[in-house]
Amino acid sequence: MQTQNHTLMEKDVEKPGIFECISFKVPAFVPRGKQFNEPAEEVASVHAVIHMGDRVSYEGRKKVLVRRQKTRIVIDTDKPFYKPGETVKFRIVTLDEDFKAIDKVHPLVLLQDPHGNRISQWVDVKPRQGIVDLSFPLASEAATGKYQIKVGKDMPRGLAATFKVEEYELPKFELVFNVPPLVTTSEEEFQFTVCGRYTYGKPVQGKIKVILSQSLFNLHEKEENITLSTCTVDLVNQTNKKGCAIFTVDMDELEINSTGCGNSFFIVAELEEEGTGATNMGIVTVAIATKVVEVTFVNLNPFYKLGFPYTGKMRFTINDVPIKNHTVYLTVDVNDVETHLPYVTDEKGEVHFSLDTAKWNNTLVSLRGRYSIMNITEKDLHTILVAEMEAYNWLKPFYSESNSFLEIQQVEEELPCDQEQEVRVDYILDRNELGPGADHVDFYYLVVSRGRIVLSGQTQVPVGQDETLKGSFSLTLPISSELAPSATLLVYAIFADGEVAADVDVFIISKCFKHKVTLDFSEEEGLPGSKVNLHLKADPGSLCSVRALDKSVLLKDDRVMTPESVYNLGSEKDYMIGGRGFVYRLEDFEPYPCLPPVLPFPTTPRNRRSLMVAPWYQSEADVYSLFKQLRMKILTNTKVKKPVSCERPTYERRILHAGRTQDSDNVIPLPVPQPHDGVAPSPEKEKKTKPRTHFPETWIWDLFPVG
Repeated sequence: MQTQNHTLMEKDVEKPGIFECISFKVPAFVPRGKQFNEPAEEVASVHAVIHMGDRVSYEGRKKVLVRRQKTRIVIDTDKPFYKPGETVKFRIVTLDEDFKAIDKVHPLVLLQDPHGNRISQWVDVKPRQGIVDLSFPLASEAATGKYQIKVGKDMPRGLAATFKVEEYELPKFELVFNVPPLVTTSEEEFQFTVCGRYTYGKPVQGKIKVILSQSLFNLHEKEENITLSTCTVDLVNQTNKKGCAIFTVDMDELEINSTGCGNSFFIVAELEEEGTGATNMGIVTVAIATKVVEVTFVNLNPFYKLGFPYTGKMRFTINDVPIKNHTVYLTVDVNDVETHLPYVTDEKGEVHFSLDTAKWNNTLVSLRGRYSIMNITEKDLHTILVAEMEAYNWLKPFYSESNSFLEIQQVEEELPCDQEQEVRVDYILDRNELGPGADHVDFYYLVVSRGRIVLSGQTQVPVGQDETLKGSFSLTLPISSELAPSATLLVYAIFADGEVAADVDVFIISKCFKHKVTLDFSEEEGLPGSKVNLHLKADPGSLCSVRALDKSVLLKDDRVMTPESVYNLGSEKDYMIGGRGFVYRLEDFEPYPCLPPVLPFPTTPRNRRSLMVAPWYQSEADVYSLFKQLRMKILTNTKVKKPVSCERPTYERRILHAGRTQDSDNVIPLPVPQPHDGVAPSPEKEKKTKPRTHFPETWIWDLFPVG
């Protein structure tokens, strides 16, 4: 960073004050040397001074990180694998943090073979409306293996695009499994179905061989004609008219109770097409139920606010399979007094709970999600097993000097873009905080996404004259691509004595983009040789990259560009340590207030270290912690921090207690096997079609300008 000061903003403010988000240009800086492909960044300080007349009423300084703007480089090939002698076609797009294409020249684009040798390069490549379109013909004797396309020689390996060169035959059909998500050791047998489907949807006739094994190593042993170990079963069956074969497995033959067998097994199927002998393979994993239930709290708020119901969610699974319609328990411990609350899980294995906090008296509260309430003692051998079947969490009372709180009502579902979302905010306020004669409260809000304040505003809410004010108000937020993939809402109010009431909540936004593109075929199904139109819609002046692949290519390798893959290219660092504080170089440490006073004697090299102020930062359930959740630095003279107590706590807590109430129903109900998305649909009526003679792998690889 250049060693000089930059004035970012100067503003005259008159009463009653302002609420305003101010934009400014970040000064240019000299980056430090990069290490391990890290982005160039420097730590700077923001210094704020407020003058009232001739005196300084507030002055503060905070550390901030200044870094170069990040870019996403998207490299896409027309297909994921090639044969020697084919032409590799690929495109490169560089996006800024707003997903806008950057139309800048690339100094170097290079192609490396599997041995790391540079076999081709392009210099000073200029995009066409942000899109670089290149190709490279492979030699007929090209080495097989994985090739890399890089933009610049220092591009990290994980960001480079890869493709394979190999000799291959594309599959003409796929295998679809319909298996139970979970089997138990108590079952005598279980059934599953394997179906063959051509890429155009018709059933395949042939013979299906199946191997069930608890180790892929066992399958290798079978290929090498080595004597197989236990936990392996071979089955063969012929497909029916629907292209499916039903298999029944004797659990005793699979020996899943054997000591050496794990808690899952593989089903490997090979279908041999009748008449041609063409084959294809598929593999799925089936979980074996154990008695260990996985209990988790989902997105649990670590704070509770006195007077507001505390809401949360628990999830109960076995091997990631939901436990449905089962009675489970939530144990609430307040001052060593436990309350056991029964709930029944839904189809997702989840329960929602709402707890009354009125009698929690601002003390630490523990929550235990429990599959069952068992009668155990401290020396019981099953203690460890029971602990694994429970989830445990502490709740801290959120601090407010006047017991004034805000609570944003949570929205669980993912929010689609290009619509408005109403958000409800509840409040409990002490009337004395507003001052005499006040008839309204000013609430302010910020919406932060990808490290930036995207939305801000304020709303006035009229209030009465009651001593305790309770009510709610609504905020309407426009959901757009600027908020994706998640947005954090902060709502706060500042009172006359400087106290602040606030709350935050996170909203999941669909991964969308500002520029909308639609693509449709004129027909869902067509005969070989028939004419099909492709409809493309985008903003005027757009240049669209279009690719269409044969489904057989995706059966071999299903890597395609998706909104998720583009968003993941530029994942943000959070620069936080466990959500409590910033990393060391960014944290604004304060003097630890509980150190003994320093004695007034001269400093010597021997005692200098003992006089150093301990670096310390506060991590409490207060408004200041909410700003940290937003990764925001706050310069303020308001009361946002909980006062520090230097008294040592004397409370004790127990995790496991003796003398539980016996739960008579201690049997795990098995989830009913549900058909998954891979179940083959019933075939429609046969249609006579002409034989297909043209078999391209990439059907479309073009750039289309939109007028």
